[in-house]
Amino acid sequence: MVDSLNGLASVIALNSTRTAAIPGILNRLNSNLQQVRAPLVPKRVDLAAAEAAAAPIPMGGHHHPPIDVATVAPQGASVHYNSLGVMDYWLVPRTVSGMHTMVKVVPISQTNAGSFVHDVAEAKDYFLTQSGDWIAVSEVNGNQ
Repeated sequence: MVDSLNGLASVIALNSTRTAAIPGILNRLNSNLQQVRAPLVPKRVDLAAAEAAAAPIPMGGHHHPPIDVATVAPQGASVHYNSLGVMDYWLVPRTVSGMHTMVKVVPISQTNAGSFVHDVAEAKDYFLTQSGDWIAVSEVNGNQ
């Protein structure tokens, strides 16, 4: 009986030592977890910077709702994405008076016939045909 009590006392003492060590083990595991998790957590985005990056492009006094469907840029165009990865404008080739240039436009809508865009520099709307023609919206509406 004495041997049984001594064995039981030894087991209780051993369990007590292990139990006392648990908070230290948990703290070490938490520290290790924080070190492993830190690179996986993305940096928090500064809301003011994100809003500035997503600020709408000036439309020269008028407004178009943002395009909400995927568009296909015209041939030769460069598509620009803001810091949030959202497409915000195209640089589209245009020839005016024999001069070749890249024009910054904001796509408004798109059909099989072409794209309705806003020329940022001119603050005018155009319809770009699949063949690369630029038709002023006033010409389309008959308001020359």
